[in-house]
Amino acid sequence: MLSDQKKWQEYQKKLQEATFYGQVLFGPGSLDKLGNILKEGMWRARDFRGQKALIVASKGSAKRGHLRRVQDQLRIANIDYCVFSDFSCNPTNSQVQAGLDMFEKEKCGFVVGLGGGSSIDTAKMIASDCNDYKEINVKVMAILTAPGNGAEVNRRAIVFDEREKIKKPGWAPIPTFTIIDPDLMLSVPAIMSAYQGFDALCQCMEDYLSALGEESNSDNSYNSRHLSCSMEAFRLIIKNLPIVVENPNNVKARTEIAYASTLARVRGMPRELCGIRPMVRALASCYPSIPHGANLVLLSGPYYTQLAQRVDREVDVSLRDKMIKLAKILGKEDAQSAKDFPIALENFKKRCNIGLDTLKLSNFIGEKNFNEKDVDTLVKRAREYNPPSVFNKRHGKLFRSSKEEVSLEEEDVAYKNIFREVLGCLPSA
Repeated sequence: MLSDQKKWQEYQKKLQEATFYGQVLFGPGSLDKLGNILKEGMWRARDFRGQKALIVASKGSAKRGHLRRVQDQLRIANIDYCVFSDFSCNPTNSQVQAGLDMFEKEKCGFVVGLGGGSSIDTAKMIASDCNDYKEINVKVMAILTAPGNGAEVNRRAIVFDEREKIKKPGWAPIPTFTIIDPDLMLSVPAIMSAYQGFDALCQCMEDYLSALGEESNSDNSYNSRHLSCSMEAFRLIIKNLPIVVENPNNVKARTEIAYASTLARVRGMPRELCGIRPMVRALASCYPSIPHGANLVLLSGPYYTQLAQRVDREVDVSLRDKMIKLAKILGKEDAQSAKDFPIALENFKKRCNIGLDTLKLSNFIGEKNFNEKDVDTLVKRAREYNPPSVFNKRHGKLFRSSKEEVSLEEEDVAYKNIFREVLGCLPSA
């Protein structure tokens, strides 16, 4: 049996092999190596030598001491820096512009994203705007303190468009150098860890159930390798997330979650238009104070219940078998139909203290009396993220996993039922 240190080395090797671009430094204590790596110009860190850094760090990173530790490491390498922290958990295009203005004023040469998805997405979009409008090649370093978003290993970033009042995905550079140090995650509150871990878990479930996630007979095919990564991550999150929620200082469980969360994202299928994602973005646009992972917790039960009903009704054997398999991994060993999957998923959420018996929309936005107008607004927003088109005929249907065509009218009914249940204004049909 591998020692923990050997296992973390194996995890770093696997993440590096799975990453298409950039260098990954993984494991407890990784941040403490940064200064010497930069000083010696090792690996892709040589891209940052002799340049000033713009550190994009949340106020929480400063409060927890992470910012100071990064500054110490940059000083070891004789790298000058300035800090940009004027952004929210849902960064806006004006906040990105403010970061870009600081980058130019301070004559920076690269960007460091320190934090979770919000910090790293903001850093990536600042670099992207430099690359697009200033025609300079700005590199990004990502230092992850909160797993789940996957921003550290992909080329997408999400920014809230203040004029259109919606969250928009954009292309952004993949970080050249990424540090995943679970020691930095010990200060994340248990409830936020639950949201972040559930976010990564949803990625695994979507990949496995997706029409794009059909298993191949070839062990060397892209789909086969990707699904293998997704299922490995799924099992690790199921095992370790309840441990992290119960004991946030458990470094070993934190390390397993950090690895699984990144692995779930590094070979991700196209997701921005599929399944539950348009509804998540719609809810986030209308109620931006809700953490991303919490949106997934709120929506996943109603969504997968609707999907399971359709799968059982259509007798889609392939998809039904997949949902039964996931239900069994989640702990419902007597699962026999697709409807057992959302039941098992809800039981798992309860183990992580984020079950719907305790987590309500009112936890984030207070008590409100919702009505059909609110439901229609959310459906309209979801439609903006998931418009009917030739491309979306395969990728973007509400029930992308279903092999049967779903009419727009059927989708609207499903959207309304799901949003009604989340808002609590009417019982779901």
